[in-house]
Amino acid sequence: MAVAAGGVGAFLAVVAGSSAGTQVLEYTAVLGVVGAITWLQVTLLRRRSGLVVPLPAVIVGALNLVGVAGFLFYREIQAVAAVSASMPTSDSIYAGAASIFTVASLAVFAGGIVLRPVTPDENPAPLGAAAAVAKVRSVVLILAALLPAAMLVAAYGPSGLVSRSVYLSTVGAQTYTSLGSATAPAAVGLLAFILFDARRGRARLLAFTLLLGYVLLLFAIGTRALALIPILLLFAYLQQRAPDGTRRKLRLPAALAVVAVTPMLLQLPLAVRSNRGAGLIPFAEQLAGDPGLLVRFDLAAAFGNVLFAVPLAGHLGTSGLLLPEGSLGISLNPLPGSMTDWGRIGPLLRLNQYTPFSGIGELALHGWAALVGVLFTAALALSAMQRLAEKAPGAGRVLLQVAGIGLAALFVLDLLQYNLRAGVRVFYYYAALVAVVRVGAKLSQRRTLRDSWASPLLRLGDAQRGGPLGGRARRSSGASDRR
Repeated sequence: MAVAAGGVGAFLAVVAGSSAGTQVLEYTAVLGVVGAITWLQVTLLRRRSGLVVPLPAVIVGALNLVGVAGFLFYREIQAVAAVSASMPTSDSIYAGAASIFTVASLAVFAGGIVLRPVTPDENPAPLGAAAAVAKVRSVVLILAALLPAAMLVAAYGPSGLVSRSVYLSTVGAQTYTSLGSATAPAAVGLLAFILFDARRGRARLLAFTLLLGYVLLLFAIGTRALALIPILLLFAYLQQRAPDGTRRKLRLPAALAVVAVTPMLLQLPLAVRSNRGAGLIPFAEQLAGDPGLLVRFDLAAAFGNVLFAVPLAGHLGTSGLLLPEGSLGISLNPLPGSMTDWGRIGPLLRLNQYTPFSGIGELALHGWAALVGVLFTAALALSAMQRLAEKAPGAGRVLLQVAGIGLAALFVLDLLQYNLRAGVRVFYYYAALVAVVRVGAKLSQRRTLRDSWASPLLRLGDAQRGGPLGGRARRSSGASDRR
């Protein structure tokens, strides 16, 4: 596998170094080949799993897309990319990155096709998202939507959200930051479902207020998850039924609004992060001083921030750096950082104060065996958890479906831009969520079964103890005796 990946890296290095006259055709050919391979991988994963969106396919698609785009185009846009470190641009580094991404994609694909398909009895016709959410009381949905906000407030502190000196500065446990960031989009989605459900009454006003609160919260943190809000709003709107009972259709003005606003919100957090402080007040002051930040969208800067993962992985993989002893085990450890040696090794796994090693780069530093083994196992575990999630009933199943796709995407982001430990913890969060939903469903089924058995027995006991039926029977018998 490593030899094949090395061949891919060498081939792409030749393409990158070709003359400008033939570069367009060669780039087109490379994109076409990678696109065809990705389509084949995703198709096989879907057939093997029996699912519409197998979670390993999300990871494979993202790795292939970012890998080929970063290899071909990052050198052209690195001067304007919104990143906090510069990477060397030698052909050997990019060839190494191509090899790393190829091996990573193949490892995830291999792990995703191991398990047997989900059978029809295990995967009945899914309940629509709107129908599932409609079965849950508004107060329950709102309390669930408040949990990520509470974790983020605990992570950054109220004063830190208002103003802090460093963008990444937190005062609470890292678990609060990771879990709150991972689940905040789901909370926004729940609030959007309430907002567009005409049957929710006054809860819609509360949902609207909390949505505004999430906009301010995500803006104060400076996260690109802010760009997901228009997409989630549109999705929730389309899932709801119109007053006449028909499904709402996508209108051109709404689609254009989402297309226009999403890039602005994607660029905004990158534009306001600076050395002048972070938080709601510093970011708002920057925006007030230069309102053009909202419309001055720099596509190269925004996508360069993501494509930076390619030279970063190549640099780490070819640098020969010696990682701290035991760092792989600590990165994979599910215990909180305070209960491990993460406080010692975490600061060592960084290029500088603002740029951590990437998870895929860390695995490459540990060697090919670690890269293949960890990603193969991660894909296998994710497939197993998704199969368990498909057996959950009603709203729980919809929740796990949406959460699974979101957390798989978050895992790829962490793998490409943050330490390995950050990405691995996403799996533990998903496993915990699946376990909670499945256990809750089992308890609910047992309670329902117990009630179904108890009802006839209670009626029989009522009759025997002089209930309505028993009383009438005794009265009738007594009257007959008197006669």
